[in-house]
Amino acid sequence: MSYPKGVVPTFENVHPTPIYSALLFFGLFLLLWFLRKKEGPAVGWLFLVYVIGTAVIRFFLEYVRTTPEVFLGFTLTQLISIGMILTGVIWLAKMFWAKRRAA
Repeated sequence: MSYPKGVVPTFENVHPTPIYSALLFFGLFLLLWFLRKKEGPAVGWLFLVYVIGTAVIRFFLEYVRTTPEVFLGFTLTQLISIGMILTGVIWLAKMFWAKRRAA
């Protein structure tokens, strides 16, 4: 599909990333909805799952977008996503480790 009336008009066919985003983020919503009643390691664990999920989705969506690469073949959004994933995973691991140590 093309976006001739977009903010940056494109007349060539590109992937419909808004549709991909809507479907993937709806899937993330469903995951979070089913996890909401589970007992986690600490307050805020579900938010970290959201942060990690959002970053993973945005990282992979950038492969089908026409965003310019800025460093080592990655786009700026992918680099930010890597930082979000690492931060979320480390923080979540610390939560699980602290809960396990307290038990």
